[in-house]
Amino acid sequence: IPLVQATLNTLLGFLNWIPLGYIFETKLISQLTYKFLSVPDFRNTTLKCLTEIAGIDARVHADQFCELFNLTMNQIKTMLPLTTNLRDAYKSGRDDEQNFIQNMALFISTILKEHGTLIESKNDLHTSLLEALHYLVLIS
Repeated sequence: IPLVQATLNTLLGFLNWIPLGYIFETKLISQLTYKFLSVPDFRNTTLKCLTEIAGIDARVHADQFCELFNLTMNQIKTMLPLTTNLRDAYKSGRDDEQNFIQNMALFISTILKEHGTLIESKNDLHTSLLEALHYLVLIS
């Protein structure tokens, strides 16, 4: 576990140095969302990596940003259902659980700030978009 955590932290530190092709033309996004996001020990660092990717301004990779949003929201929904009282979860949660809620808010805010117009234009993402907005309302 410490080696994987160190690797994710290293990836986080170097994401802005990695050529966009390695981020968007490989399976990095799906690997992060499917293999690491749902693992409690790795979810905060993984979500930080996904937030860093979400903040990239690269319009040529529009489909990958839509995939990033959809995959991440689907994983978040399974880990933290919309019926969860996030205020109570935050108040009573451990530090890593509180950090997860904060990181989730940062991810949603970042991807919607950078790519909100793109996500709004995709009919198949409307449900995920409304759920993302619902999470932000629950957190506030």
